[in-house]
Amino acid sequence: MEKRDRELFARLALINHEYGDIVLHLLSIQYDETEFARSLRTLGEAHTQLGHELTERAVELTKEGLEP
Repeated sequence: MEKRDRELFARLALINHEYGDIVLHLLSIQYDETEFARSLRTLGEAHTQLGHELTERAVELTKEGLEP
């Protein structure tokens, strides 16, 4: 496992660890639609970016494994 793989997992672990606080924050601001939308967008973008990076890394490993 390379350093960048460990860094990806560390970011994923951090998001997983913070889920409870994130959900409580979203529940506490649910009636402020602007802030609620902003927080949802931030969370979604963080997940999207990390998801893309994880997927790209998997593709790299698959391609590396197929090369002679």
